[in-house]
Amino acid sequence: LGVLKDTDEGGRLMAELDRVQLKEVRSLIQRLISLGHDKRTPSRPSESLMKASFESTMFMIVKAAEYKSQMNEAAEQMSDVLDFFRSFHDQMRKNVGPLCRAIDNDPRRVKLRKASLAQLSTVDAVRPPIQAS
Repeated sequence: LGVLKDTDEGGRLMAELDRVQLKEVRSLIQRLISLGHDKRTPSRPSESLMKASFESTMFMIVKAAEYKSQMNEAAEQMSDVLDFFRSFHDQMRKNVGPLCRAIDNDPRRVKLRKASLAQLSTVDAVRPPIQAS
């Protein structure tokens, strides 16, 4: 409680504690006692088990540090690739964009587009509706 003193989280915790009824706490303690939790004592692991868990923890810490550095390196490489693609995209828009607009505005292409759209709308008007089975 000392850590949470004068914080929003501490205020919420104290409000929750004020809402808890002593009767509920007593019933919870009685239920835990009836399950036998008052008779269980923690067992201390053996020296060899403690040493094995310490070594495995140290191994995982070293591996986690290695993976973190590898992931940071991969992120940097991906950032470089993304920068290249962004630059490539900007250059393509700059160089090919005017050409595409010129082609789209070519009177022959506009005429072909209008004709194909007219043909599509005619085909749709003649085609019988699709029946769902």
